[in-house]
Amino acid sequence: METSITGAIAKAKAENRFVSDRELQAEEERLKQYLARLEAASLLFNQAQSLIDAALEALEQKFSHEAATSESQEKFRLEIENYLHLIQYSLVTNSTAAIDAHLSDRKDEITEGLNLSVDWIVEALNCIKADRRLSENAAAANIYIDYTSDALLRLKENQNKEENSATSTVKPFWERLAEIGAQVPESEWAKIPRDLATNFEHYTYGAPKEE
Repeated sequence: METSITGAIAKAKAENRFVSDRELQAEEERLKQYLARLEAASLLFNQAQSLIDAALEALEQKFSHEAATSESQEKFRLEIENYLHLIQYSLVTNSTAAIDAHLSDRKDEITEGLNLSVDWIVEALNCIKADRRLSENAAAANIYIDYTSDALLRLKENQNKEENSATSTVKPFWERLAEIGAQVPESEWAKIPRDLATNFEHYTYGAPKEE
């Protein structure tokens, strides 16, 4: 923030003028946004455990069966805590770079059979977003909470598309048989008895031949 104000003063000085009211108002607005982000990051840090507890309680009510039969609560707690740390860092730096890097590095781990976990994480982030303790700085925090949720859902959607695409490229059994048959020379096909269908057991097991 100091660099921004200093830059505005330096620019005005270079142009041999005073800093304009518009420039001062713009810097004041940037300062307000900066302080709001810091306050939101501080609240997420200080209230992290209670926010996660409240989110887990809400998730247990919504996903009680799935939660009981899937990954442990402790592992899930660590996942949510990790995303909150990333959101805090993003608030301080006013950048999504840390979130992007994390999702890129763990893309396969996040999406490999973890569709339900993605849903849990997004739901937990939504619970934290709706927590009244964030009300004063909700706008600042919600930008990065929403960004993280959307990015996770995009990863899940892309993974599902890739799986569906891979499945759709598998040819039906009869098409593969036709392709194999097309590779057999005509001379080999000519050796097959014309009554094979009728006398299959005769040629295979020596049963009496049917006329």
